[in-house]
Amino acid sequence: MARDQTRPMTDEDIQTLREDIEEVRKEVRKDLAADFGGDPEDYRVGNSISVVSERFLDFVEGCKIKR
Repeated sequence: MARDQTRPMTDEDIQTLREDIEEVRKEVRKDLAADFGGDPEDYRVGNSISVVSERFLDFVEGCKIKR
């Protein structure tokens, strides 16, 4: 997903992006738990990152060219 993308993102692209973001979140929590101890779920940021990510994805979805 580059800035010079020649086609609008599809709903499938957006869903894939959402899934990729969730995978990165899980990996980061796991790494933090490995480095600093505790359970990966202890490192949930709460809504702040979730809200930002969701707002970004909603923005991207809103930018799709209507057919």
